[in-house]
Amino acid sequence: MHKHPQLKTAIYFILIIVFIIGLSIISTRIWGGKPEQPKKLNELIIDREMTIKQFGQANELPNTVLKKIFDLKAQTDLGEKLDEYGTSDQITSMVTKKLALASEHAGKNWIKIPIKFGLWFIFLSMVFILFKKRKVTYGLRNWLACGKSKSCQDKCKL
Repeated sequence: MHKHPQLKTAIYFILIIVFIIGLSIISTRIWGGKPEQPKKLNELIIDREMTIKQFGQANELPNTVLKKIFDLKAQTDLGEKLDEYGTSDQITSMVTKKLALASEHAGKNWIKIPIKFGLWFIFLSMVFILFKKRKVTYGLRNWLACGKSKSCQDKCKL
């Protein structure tokens, strides 16, 4: 195999692709996919004379959501008029932004995030320890930086 470096590179390339696809399939089955697109917001019913509570009832928004959207401090603030919070366009914009942020927050996979940071921490700790002990050779440095392929090593002449 030493006589055919291109064949060796091609085999490594295929193995890496198969490995990545396999891990992606396993990851998808474990974590499951959540829909990436937020729910479409129906046309908001807005009347300048409505109170915030009436606005919420007309648009099927719970009081807790209304408190976050309009930054209300107390339950009694739900009786305030909508016109105190701006024009219809401004209110629509506020509601759309808050609901989009809530949808994004709900769409995050909170299990994956700490795992990802944990794996990065382990990888970087390992590299730091190797540097500290002066165990990093030319080949290991290239492998850590960009893999084992010959073309990458030629590009990464460090």
